[in-house]
Amino acid sequence: MATLPALRGIIPSLQENVLLKPYTTFKIGGPARFLCRADSADAMVQALQAAARAELPQLVLGEGSNVLISDAGFPGLVILDRNTEFRIDGATVTCGGGLKTMELLQRCADRGLGGMEFMAGIPGTVGAAVRGNAGAWGKGFGELCQEVTCFLGGAVVQLRPADLQLAYRYSVLRSKPGVVLSVKILLAKRPAEQVAREAADIVRKRNERIPPDPSIGSIFKNIDLKTAQLDEVKLCRALDTTEEEFRAKTKYRKLPVGFLTERLGLRGMRIGGAQLSNQHGNIIINPEQKATADDVAQLIAFIKTRIRNQAGIQLEEEIQYVGY
Repeated sequence: MATLPALRGIIPSLQENVLLKPYTTFKIGGPARFLCRADSADAMVQALQAAARAELPQLVLGEGSNVLISDAGFPGLVILDRNTEFRIDGATVTCGGGLKTMELLQRCADRGLGGMEFMAGIPGTVGAAVRGNAGAWGKGFGELCQEVTCFLGGAVVQLRPADLQLAYRYSVLRSKPGVVLSVKILLAKRPAEQVAREAADIVRKRNERIPPDPSIGSIFKNIDLKTAQLDEVKLCRALDTTEEEFRAKTKYRKLPVGFLTERLGLRGMRIGGAQLSNQHGNIIINPEQKATADDVAQLIAFIKTRIRNQAGIQLEEEIQYVGY
């Protein structure tokens, strides 16, 4: 096991007992035993290897936008991914795992490259977007990936599209402890003005629905009607809605969790400082920045129980729990 002085020799930016709250979009989270930042893929690998030798748990944080960190914090090394590598070769873009997706979209739009406009307004980094196959409007970021370089199983490996096992809000990296170092995506040549205009329109539509308060985005996965076995007539009765309205809400063959919480009167529900948004029924907010992780966890459990009991649907979280 490596000693603390040895760790400091390997990781110059190492800090101890750092509160994680400022590093998440939720403004929630206890202290990390150790914290450092990695500005390159090499620095990330070095930090991960050092933590493994020290027998420390490891957590990589990008923008902290899809993670609920416990009030007790994290007992190992938290690595802030700040690898913002960006290179273009024709329509192929190579980017670091720590590059923010909105910054990537803007840089590509400026150079007349389109195809990821659906990501406009979605917080987070490239690494997180690959891991959770983030997206909207029926599309996922993983679909753009040509090659993903990861630190997986103690080695640097390249994953091809088939290796990612992409599904709705899922890639294989959600079930394997891998860290995205860099990604190659394939875009298309398009007029820069058109890409910027379409992205701005999507951001405007998102801002109409997304509350401005601190949050970590959608809590639950929407229900995939192509795989879920639901009695839609019975469900419409439980939700006190018409079949016409149900079909309109599920035109992408996804049943929005926000529609369920709206029909069951859950919007605005509070536990402690955590509140289910009135504006978007699948987002829990921290309006006064006084919520604890325990408040949020209790509210999530309450929502899941109510929807299971009244609508017969078992919700699945989209977020990552840390320190539980």
